[in-house]
Amino acid sequence: MEREYMDYDIVIVGAGFVGLRVARLLRKKDPSLDIFLIDKKDYFLFSPWIIDALAGDLSSEDITVDLNLI
Repeated sequence: MEREYMDYDIVIVGAGFVGLRVARLLRKKDPSLDIFLIDKKDYFLFSPWIIDALAGDLSSEDITVDLNLI
């Protein structure tokens, strides 16, 4: 759906743990809501696994998710 202007019911700034959780809770409560999630990065980093990635047990792909896929 193309938009002539941006018109969202809710805009969430920050796609960290809290931003993603709020978006999911709102979507569950009312699936008709038009939610826009914005972040300076285009991926979510699961920070508890950074140590495992630094140790070589996980790759960067294992601890990140493209926000467009969420």
